[in-house]
Amino acid sequence: MIRSWFLVAPEALSHDSVVKADADQLVIDLAGCDPGSEPVARQMASNFMASASAAIRAKTCVRIHGFATGHAEADAAAVIPHGVRTVVLPQAGNGATVQRLDVCLSVAELRCGRTPGETRIVAISGDTPSGLLQAASFAGKSRRLSGLGWDAAYLAGTIGARRPLPEAAGWDGAIAMARATLLMTAAECGVPAVDTVSPSCPPEAFGKLCLAASADGFVGKMTRDIGQLATINAVFGSKAADHGSAL
Repeated sequence: MIRSWFLVAPEALSHDSVVKADADQLVIDLAGCDPGSEPVARQMASNFMASASAAIRAKTCVRIHGFATGHAEADAAAVIPHGVRTVVLPQAGNGATVQRLDVCLSVAELRCGRTPGETRIVAISGDTPSGLLQAASFAGKSRRLSGLGWDAAYLAGTIGARRPLPEAAGWDGAIAMARATLLMTAAECGVPAVDTVSPSCPPEAFGKLCLAASADGFVGKMTRDIGQLATINAVFGSKAADHGSAL
C-alpha cells in the first residue's frame, strides 16, 4: 500500500534530497509547470527517468495535465517509454476520461514495446464538480484504475469557496461533501482513496489531519512538503497491514 505521494516540480529532480526523500511515490508534477514550459518540463522528466536507477524508477510516477489543457497525450507519450508505472490524472471529470487515458496509454505502450495495460491510473476525480457529480461513472471503466484522489484547494477555487482549508480535522460545506463522495466512490470502484495535499500548518495540526483521514478510510496522502513525509508514513503505515498491497 502506498502511503506517501510526494509531488515535485521537474526542475527539483536535480536535488538529491528530493529524489532520495522517504516517499513511497515520487510524483513528477508536469501538470504544475508554468504555461508555455510544457515541452521543457516533459524533457526534464524524460531525462530523469532515462538516467535514474531501477530503484528510483520503480517509485516514480507522473502527474500529467488534464485533457482539457491539450497536453495530456503528449505528457503520457513522453514518459511511458521510460518505464513510468503509474500516471496521475487531474481533473478527471467522469469515467469516460479514465477510458480515454486508458487508450492513450495503450498507444504509448505499444509504440515503445511495453505490454499494453501495465501502466496504472490514479484519477483525481474529487477536484471538479463534474467528477463528483458523476462519481458513479468511474466504476468498471478501466482495469488500470488503481486509486482515486481529490484536490481540496483546486476544488475550492473552482466553486468559489472562500472558507480557509482546515488546519485540523474539521471539514465544512461543499468541501466536506466532496471528501465524503470521493471516499464512497473509491469504495464502489474497489480502489484506495488518496487524501489531498494539505495547507501548510504546524506539525501537530498536520498530524491531526492525517489521523482523521486515516480514520475515515483514506490509505495515503499527497504532499508537496518533504517535511510532512515522516508523519504521513507513520500515520498511514498501519493501513498497509490492514489493506495489503492494492496499489
